[in-house]
Amino acid sequence: LLSHDGKLRTIDIANPENPTLIHTLEGLGNPWAIIVEGDYAYVADNTQGVVAISLETPSAPMLLSSTPTIGGAQDITYQDGFLYTAGGSAGIEVFNLDTPAAPVSVAELELGGAVISVSANNNLLWATNQESVLVVDITDPARPVQLASEDTASWAMHTVALGATAYVADWRSLA
Repeated sequence: LLSHDGKLRTIDIANPENPTLIHTLEGLGNPWAIIVEGDYAYVADNTQGVVAISLETPSAPMLLSSTPTIGGAQDITYQDGFLYTAGGSAGIEVFNLDTPAAPVSVAELELGGAVISVSANNNLLWATNQESVLVVDITDPARPVQLASEDTASWAMHTVALGATAYVADWRSLA
């Protein structure tokens, strides 16, 4: 569980009726989103960038590295050895995970507007920028190519990719 006070809290939910805090990791800046991939967690931190965390001991996660991003990281997604971050007005940044403890930036893509949410699946990266939902071809992650965009009725706040479909949480509806 992330909180904007710079902490990652690990909660044991073996008994859903009685969740128990088992660890608090400090040292994050302003974390917004977290994903888990294998023995690592990656945090989109608005002030520190991409933060890699070891989950080798799940009950006591450990900070490994912070990699600056082109903009304040607000969301993060994973596909096939690469991380994709939503970097606000700077756009999207792609990170290679050949060394999982130390992500390396390999591409940037400016999409217009402030990109606040990203989700990847089937070599497609979906993004929202409060005005639109955008789709990017990530067949070659080092060379992402925007395919299309579509304005939404209100404020496109979040997206989740399932197969070749994206679900978008617009301010007043789900599309």
